Amino acid sequence: MQQNYQKHVRDAVATSGDTLGPQLGRAAVRLDFPVAKVAAATGATRATIYSWFYGNPVSNAYRHNVTRLINILNDAPTAAVAWSRACKAFPIQTPSLTVNSSASPMPTS
Repeated sequence: MQQNYQKHVRDAVATSGDTLGPQLGRAAVRLDFPVAKVAAATGATRATIYSWFYGNPVSNAYRHNVTRLINILNDAPTAAVAWSRACKAFPIQTPSLTVNSSASPMPTS
């Protein structure tokens, strides 16, 4: 299994206390839930997520979403199940397919 988190991050979340950020980190590491998906669910940047994992405080603007995501991650048996639940719980923006209007039409036979 590929690990999304390097050893120093796994070690940090294991020893960073019991504030929201390290709780989120432990839940994400346990499922190997990618930080990019944590960021998408919470609305924060990846850099901000890592700072929370290391024990920096979660600002009030993000506390509700972080708490909800911790609960989702703790209740999910796998990262795939957690992502499915997160997609239902949060207004996650997913890239949509765009049509390039300058593209040549497909040739017909």
